[in-house]
Amino acid sequence: MHDLVAHSVTLMVLHAGVAARLVDQDPAGAQAALKQVDALGETAVVELHHLLRLLGSPSRGPGHQAGPVLPGWEDIAALVERARTAGLDVRLEDHGLVQLDDREVGVVTYRVIQEA
Repeated sequence: MHDLVAHSVTLMVLHAGVAARLVDQDPAGAQAALKQVDALGETAVVELHHLLRLLGSPSRGPGHQAGPVLPGWEDIAALVERARTAGLDVRLEDHGLVQLDDREVGVVTYRVIQEA
């Protein structure tokens, strides 16, 4: 649960700080930062609900309703961009790593990069 919430909250705090600093000099920039806070908060809530649903479900057999999809390979570039727009000096380098067609590996990879 820490990974689901802590990273989003950290970026939300950074964006809120940016908004507070920009509110007088650059209202449009402040508004953009606040939109990021909103989007990050919404994403964290959706992921948390998904995790809690999985933890509370004794069976994932037939008829199981899948919740929202957790982030994976396809979301890594957006993760890096959110950190960048929060003012962090980050970059993503692709050294030709093979993306396995495995959803769980994609989620774990996303979380490892998020932790970094």
